[in-house]
Amino acid sequence: MYLWVFPSRDAAVGALSGASAGFVALLVAHPIETFKVRLQATPGPSVRSCRTLRAALGVYWRLLWVRPYSGIAIHLPQYAALNALRFAAFEAAKPWVGVIPNGPPPTTKQLFLSGAFAGVVVAATLHPLFMLKTMQQAQRSSILPTVRALWAQEGLRGFYRTFCLGFFRYSVALGVFFSAFPWLRARLTATPGSRTPNNPSSSGGSFPRALLGPTVEMLAGGATGVLAWTAIYPVDVVQARMCGEPIGARVHTRALACARTLYREAGLRAFARGYGAVLLRGFPINAMLLPLYGRVHQWWDETLPRVEGLMAM
Repeated sequence: MYLWVFPSRDAAVGALSGASAGFVALLVAHPIETFKVRLQATPGPSVRSCRTLRAALGVYWRLLWVRPYSGIAIHLPQYAALNALRFAAFEAAKPWVGVIPNGPPPTTKQLFLSGAFAGVVVAATLHPLFMLKTMQQAQRSSILPTVRALWAQEGLRGFYRTFCLGFFRYSVALGVFFSAFPWLRARLTATPGSRTPNNPSSSGGSFPRALLGPTVEMLAGGATGVLAWTAIYPVDVVQARMCGEPIGARVHTRALACARTLYREAGLRAFARGYGAVLLRGFPINAMLLPLYGRVHQWWDETLPRVEGLMAM
């Protein structure tokens, strides 16, 4: 054990880097999250009902700039913990799929498999938190009454609604998440004959991090977030519907039955509900998170001691 917590030094570097990058990214992106939630949940006049541009801007001003950091006290540690876990699992899995330290760049397949493993770890450990978060959002209830009611009506099984579906969702989402960013970054900076992570033997120069402009990395990070959400969004809709059903009055216990119900209600459009709002948050936060992770990872890698024996148990 490294630092008495992590299975390896790579996992420790990944966890600390993910938590640090997630902390900073959310400080910047939280007002967008607040804006998105208020657009979805706040009653009152909408922008469409405004007859003048000034009135529309007034609605946006009230939604965004009146206490834009509401709820960050809970969101910040939760998001930092999520990133610590998924980045630690991703870094720990790399040697298992054949990635050699200081060796050739990992292939897209290796990155996808490492990310899929991280998704399995996230689904296995954090599912009750995601379940409670979805229930609170759907039923607009506070945390303690939700926990008490769920335990009283459904017992421990209530905290694990759609548990098996979560393994598919998070393994695919994080497989795409971790493999798409370096692929997109290489393509956005590629020139004829240059090397890429999947073609290191080609002639021409590689792309050192110092030569990558922040705009390119932010575009690649934001596009990665879009791709990861798009890959699993229909599954996310089904999972949210099942997790958000009232306590003690569940309608669906199987994902396929829920999908059929959604299709009968609105056809294929039912599986894209809320997609625009997800992109409103997903693009900017990942445009911050992934470039930051690369830089913070380098700092933690240089800072943490390399003699694991001194820190082992």
